[in-house]
Amino acid sequence: MKARDLIKRGLQEIGVLAQGEVASPADEQDALVVLQRRLNAWGAERLTMFQLLRTVKALTSGTRDYTIGSGGSIDIVRPEWIDRASVILDSSATDPIEIPIAIYTEQDWADVRLKTLDAGVIRAIYYDRGFATTATLRGTISTYPTINTANVQLVLYSPVAVAGFVNPTSEYVFPPGYEDAFHYDFAYALQRPFRAPLDPLLTVQRNDAIARIQSANRMPVELRCDAALVGSGGYDIETGGYR
Repeated sequence: MKARDLIKRGLQEIGVLAQGEVASPADEQDALVVLQRRLNAWGAERLTMFQLLRTVKALTSGTRDYTIGSGGSIDIVRPEWIDRASVILDSSATDPIEIPIAIYTEQDWADVRLKTLDAGVIRAIYYDRGFATTATLRGTISTYPTINTANVQLVLYSPVAVAGFVNPTSEYVFPPGYEDAFHYDFAYALQRPFRAPLDPLLTVQRNDAIARIQSANRMPVELRCDAALVGSGGYDIETGGYR
């Protein structure tokens, strides 16, 4: 899928180009800006993201805060969300064990009275998304408590925003459903800049196409029961007795 093809089909969809016509260089450039803006907006919508990135970061004893973003301590594209987090207490083990930990909200972090507490185990992280530098945008991951032992790794699971269309000719591949979603969302966004009459049917097609990929990207969380509540001695509804 190329931006040039999306631009051509999008302008045809709203009636700016006839079948067989090609966009002028100026129109193509203006349309490319609109397409890039739409893709940027998708980066703020969790359900447009189909990829979950697993990132492992070796922690430094005595260090609580780690910047996250391009060029930061955790050198990945700054995520809008962190879905899950866990800790590996001994990365030198033959079979390292990964233990899930909590992700604190702003309220949870504000309620922590002693933020400089250190220990041999991490209970949670807090993600401050607002740390910016002059060169790039980065967040800050604060661990709690601060680890005070060696060979500990933090594991982050973060959704990856859809990227692409940096120029008209580069080819990109996306999962099923994305071509339709790009086409109708992009054509919808082109109507005002190119002074095309607003098409109610296009709005419906856009909403349907986006809903389709959002449905595919939904990751339900299982409701689990604590093992202590379902272990030996529990009531068996099938036999009517206790195990």
